[in-house]
Amino acid sequence: MIGIIKDRRSFVTKRTVQITAYDAVLDSIYNSTSSFTLAGSIELTAGDFLLMEKHIWVIGSFSPGEGKTDVTCEGIFSLFSRELPAITEPGTSIEAFLAGMIHDQYAAQPDEAYRIPFLRTEILTETGFLTPLLEQDGLWSVRSYIAYVRRLRNVFTEVRVTKDTLVLTIRRRVPEGHSIFMGHIGYELISENYSSSSVAKITVLSDGTAADYYLLADGTVSTSPSGERAEGTWETMTVSNPEDALSTVENAFASNSKSHSIEFYGTREIPFYDRVRIRIKDKVLDSYISEVSIRSADSRWKYKSGELKVTFTEQQKEVI
Repeated sequence: MIGIIKDRRSFVTKRTVQITAYDAVLDSIYNSTSSFTLAGSIELTAGDFLLMEKHIWVIGSFSPGEGKTDVTCEGIFSLFSRELPAITEPGTSIEAFLAGMIHDQYAAQPDEAYRIPFLRTEILTETGFLTPLLEQDGLWSVRSYIAYVRRLRNVFTEVRVTKDTLVLTIRRRVPEGHSIFMGHIGYELISENYSSSSVAKITVLSDGTAADYYLLADGTVSTSPSGERAEGTWETMTVSNPEDALSTVENAFASNSKSHSIEFYGTREIPFYDRVRIRIKDKVLDSYISEVSIRSADSRWKYKSGELKVTFTEQQKEVI
């Protein structure tokens, strides 16, 4: 397999390499890394890009050896991990806000040392604005916002590489649904893990006031305890902007149904974040594709579905 190394500052091709082995993550909600083995002992530069077919990664570390070089890469969205201060003006739409932040903070960054001039964005849809979810220190990142709006509004940021540019397409799409019968031809179960953690009531503290939100049995969120309520724990959280309370609570409750992690091989390509209904023996799980990877040692796709969350803090966040 032929790979291409591109310069992290100019996106100019530095060299081609022979990839002899790989375990590569294509898309993931996790902070997953990919590993590659290159033919020959090669000196690389951390932060440069590695391309293989239509996919791209950021070189994190490398280890030249006898006749080979082992390389560990991070996902492309690691470029946008820098923390930013809370915004002062709301955006007109998710897509326009995200494209604007990528342009201002990265593509046209005034500090030349951190500018990524070959970045381009294209907007294909328009979705109502969501304020970034702040960390406890009052900061946020473009990377976390990409995950946040994907989870709550199905707004996806997709990567395309041209000769001279790295293009980010921002659009809303409705994930498709798939049925998977584990053990049947085409699917092989690797592992299954489950968590019984579930939140049913959240008290939100904001500007010195408290408001209660309840998860009902039909999956809706209410500020009234009337109706058939879901079972689970009672948690407390804070938000800096009262207008963000509902979306923050929805994000937390959304993790309840995904308190599992199923890992499996498949001969059929299933797009990242598509919904799946998985049958494992006598269990039926409604889930989604949370990671897609490929390996040189196997022609099948490797998938993770769902996400195993243990603490309430983990349930509120998603890492990509």
